[in-house]
Amino acid sequence: MPSPILPDLRDQFGLSANEVGMVSSSFAAGMTLAVMVLPAISDTKGRRPTAIAALLSTAIGFFAQGLVLRWDMGFSSFLLARFVTGLFAGCNPIFKAYLADVVPSRLLASFMVYREAAATIAFIVGPTLGGYLASGPLSTSGPLFATAFAHLLAAAALASCMEESIDFRGSLPIRPTTTTKSTAEDAQPSTSSTKEETTSWNMVLLSFALSLLYVVGQSCFSSFFALLVKDRFGLTPRGIGVISTAFAVLALLFQLLLYRPLLRRFGLPSTGFLGALALAAGLAGLGAPTWPLWLSATFYAFGVALFPATIP
Repeated sequence: MPSPILPDLRDQFGLSANEVGMVSSSFAAGMTLAVMVLPAISDTKGRRPTAIAALLSTAIGFFAQGLVLRWDMGFSSFLLARFVTGLFAGCNPIFKAYLADVVPSRLLASFMVYREAAATIAFIVGPTLGGYLASGPLSTSGPLFATAFAHLLAAAALASCMEESIDFRGSLPIRPTTTTKSTAEDAQPSTSSTKEETTSWNMVLLSFALSLLYVVGQSCFSSFFALLVKDRFGLTPRGIGVISTAFAVLALLFQLLLYRPLLRRFGLPSTGFLGALALAAGLAGLGAPTWPLWLSATFYAFGVALFPATIP
């Protein structure tokens, strides 16, 4: 939701390109700690209370960011508020872990893409709403206040609807019952589980590396796309929000219509590789003035639809 205000922030504080990047980096620096600490806390204290506390704290942080802009407290104070907010913005891995707890393993890949589609819907609503709010009387503070309110709604929804997925007696996930296995089968050691233990660290490290590369590209896009369309086409925050929503709709269509057929046809690794290529092509095209903007953004939307759902 706040992305359409980046050009106005640049004008308000007189930011250089490096300082514009710090707007995202300050939040990400705090979030790096959050995604390492909060999921571990949720393993022992429960997914539900950890996620609710994180959402409430993040809501306070976004509200504080809005106040910093509203009261014109300076760029350093804004960066500090961004960093502190990021310290609690670790719900994404908690929600992934929750899905892994409650969804049977054979269905987990499908539910991961559903989760990505739900996130894409947020990108459909958020930029347009943020653009309209930024054009209103609250100016750049409006999208931040609205983001705080959205986090409060999410915390209330979790408190009223979410069931805990961790069995505290054994600190194990409470999985849905599908088929009943024999007691003798359960008692036998599983060779597949032993194999998984010997190879899991390779897959974990690969997943970490892929996630790192993806987020680097995603952060570049989210930090500078709004500035790109502002400088090339002179768009207002409302226009930036509308064009961001248009490409989010395109990404959602790709997810709903193409992901599963491609997954069945090529398998998970090849589908992820195809998504990574599309992301790279899209980012390269956005950096080349001779490429049409719509073509580059379409490649990027296609990559966003495929790649994130292929990594845990």
